[in-house]
Amino acid sequence: MQKKRTLDEIVIDTIQSKNSTVSINYQVDESILNSIQTEFELMIREFRLDSAITASRNVGDLYQEVNLSLNDFKFAFPDSVHTLGFSEVNISTLQEVITFSDFYLTPKDQFGTPGNPVIDAKIDQLILRNNQLSEIQESGVFDLKEVRLVNPKVDVYLDTVKIKREFKPVKVKSSSALVQSILLGDFHLENGDLTFHRKGIGPIPRLDFQEISLDVEGLNLDLLDQNQALDLKKNSRPWIPDSILESIPS
Repeated sequence: MQKKRTLDEIVIDTIQSKNSTVSINYQVDESILNSIQTEFELMIREFRLDSAITASRNVGDLYQEVNLSLNDFKFAFPDSVHTLGFSEVNISTLQEVITFSDFYLTPKDQFGTPGNPVIDAKIDQLILRNNQLSEIQESGVFDLKEVRLVNPKVDVYLDTVKIKREFKPVKVKSSSALVQSILLGDFHLENGDLTFHRKGIGPIPRLDFQEISLDVEGLNLDLLDQNQALDLKKNSRPWIPDSILESIPS
C-alpha cells in the first residue's frame, strides 16, 4: 500500500500588498454609511504555518516580521457624530513605538447628541509605546507604556442645560477576548490648547487654556476598569496651569 503524503508545514517567504485601499460600510435602517476607509500597504516576512503553531494558537509564531502602513485613515463612529482619522501611521512588529501623524477627531456639528459632549480635536503627532502582540496574547494586557500628544488643540462643546442621562448597565468583559486590560503607564502632553464651549453660544469664560504641558508618570491605570480613581495632583509634574489642577477634586 502506498503511503499517503502529508503536508507538515507551509512557508511563504514574503506576502506583500502595495497601493491598496479598503472601505467598510454599515447599514442603519435603509441607509448605507461609510465606517472605515483607508489606503494601506502590508508586508509579512516568513509566514509559517504548521500543526504545532495551529495547536498553540500563538500568533507570534506565524511570522518573522509584519509591517503595516495606513494613509488617509477615516473611521466614522456609530453615533454618527464624530469621525476619527489621521494622515499616516507605520506599524511594525520590530518596533515598540507607533506614531500617528495629523491625528484628528472631528464632529459633524457642534451640537451632537443631547447630554453628550462634542469634541473637536487635532493633534500633530500621537505617539504610543506599547508591548508586542505576542505579549498581549499571552497576558491579555495591552500595555500602553507611554502615550505622548504633541501640539494638541482641543475644543469641547457642552450642553447649555443639564440633561438627565439614562442609566446603562456596565457590559461584562468576555473571558475569551484577546484584550482584558488596557494599562496606561506614562502620559505626556506637549504645548496643548484646551477650550470649553457652550453648544450654540460660544466659549465659556475663564475655561480657555493655552500652551499646556503635562507629564504624568507611573499611572498604572486600567482604562477598562471604571472603578479606578485618578489623582493627577500626585502623579503630574507642575507644568500645567494651576486653574486646571485646582478644578480637579481631591
